[in-house]
Amino acid sequence: MKHLPTVSVFVAATLFVFLFIYVAYRASNLAFTHDECNTFSYVKPSDGAYNPYKHSANNHPLNTWLMRQSYSITGSSSELALRFPNVLAFLVYSLAVWLLLKRWQKDLFLFLFGMVLMLLNPYLLDFFSVARGYGLAMGFGLLAVYFYLKDDDFQNIQFFARNFFFSMLFSLLAAYSNFILINLNIALLMFFLLKLLRYHDQKPLKGNILIYIGIVLVLALDIHHIRSIYNQLLVLQENKELYFGGQQGFVVSTLRVLIHRSIYLSYYGEVFWQRIYYAILIVFFGLITILLLRKNQSQLNHIFALLVTMIAAAVLQFYLFQIPFPTERTSLFFIPLAGLTFFQIGVDLRNWVSSSFNKTAWLVGMFLLSCLHYP
Repeated sequence: MKHLPTVSVFVAATLFVFLFIYVAYRASNLAFTHDECNTFSYVKPSDGAYNPYKHSANNHPLNTWLMRQSYSITGSSSELALRFPNVLAFLVYSLAVWLLLKRWQKDLFLFLFGMVLMLLNPYLLDFFSVARGYGLAMGFGLLAVYFYLKDDDFQNIQFFARNFFFSMLFSLLAAYSNFILINLNIALLMFFLLKLLRYHDQKPLKGNILIYIGIVLVLALDIHHIRSIYNQLLVLQENKELYFGGQQGFVVSTLRVLIHRSIYLSYYGEVFWQRIYYAILIVFFGLITILLLRKNQSQLNHIFALLVTMIAAAVLQFYLFQIPFPTERTSLFFIPLAGLTFFQIGVDLRNWVSSSFNKTAWLVGMFLLSCLHYP
C-alpha cells in the first residue's frame, strides 16, 4: 500500500505522455479542416488589414491570437505550427486532471477510474489536435473548476481571494477561447460571491481591507470582460452567426449527441437511446438520493451545482436569447464536467456504503461503468 502513490504517479505520467504524443501526432498529420482554413484567414488575411470575418463565430479570439503568435515565431503555416497552441492546451488539461484527482492517488482504483472518465474520451481528445478554440477552452475551463473546488471550505480569506482570482482568470481565458464558456465564468462568479456573502461575518473587514479591495477589483474586471464578451455575442447574433446548435431541447440536442459522438456509434434505433436515458435517470435520481440522505457534505455538492447551473444556462439562453442548445463541439465541456460528477459519485458511494469493505470501490466502479455503457 505504501507504494500506491508511486504507482499512481507512474500510471498518470505514462498516460499523459502517451496521449500527448497521440494528440501531437494527429495535429501534425491530419489535413486542415475548412473551419481551420477560415481561422487562418484571421491570422494572415489576404486582403490586408481589413478582415471581413472578424465578427464571425468561427473566430475564437484567444485561439486566433495564439495561432498568430505561433505563425510569427515559427514562420510556418504547417498543420503542427498552427495547431500547436491547442496541443499545448492538452498539457493544461492534463495538469487540471492531475490536480483534481491527486488527493485520491492512494486509492489506485478510484484514481484510475477518474483518469479514464476525464481523459479517455476519443471525441474530446480530437479537439486538442485542431486549430480551434475548443481545446484551449477545455484546458483553461477545467483549471478554473479546480480552483473553484479547491475553495470548498471557507477558512481563510487570503486563500479564498487567491482561488477566486485564478478561477476567474482561467474561466475568462476559456470564454475567450470559446464564447459559450462565458456561462462557466458567470456560474463560478455566482458561486464564489454566494460563498463570500455566506461567510463574510466570519472574516471581518477590519484587518483584511486590502484583500477585500483585491476581491472587488477582480470582480470589477471580470464584469468588464463579461460585458465585452456579451457585446461581441450581440454582434454575432445580429450577423446571424449563432446558428450552430440544436432546437430539440437539452436531452436530444446536447446529451444524446454527446453520447453518440463519444462512443462513435452508428444509428442503433430508439430502443438503444431509451435504455441510455433510463440509465441516466437512474444515476441522476441516485445522485439526488445521496445528496439528501448523507450526513457529511462533500465536493459532490459543488460539482453537481455547477453541472446543473451550466445545463440551466443552456436552457435559458435558448428561450431568452434564441441561442441554440449547445451540441457536438460547442457542448464539449459537459464531458469533463459530467466525468468529474460521476467520479465524485463513486467516491461518495464508496465512503457511504462502508469503509471496512475493501471491495466496495470495485463494485461501485463497475456499477458506474455499466451505467455509462448501458446497452
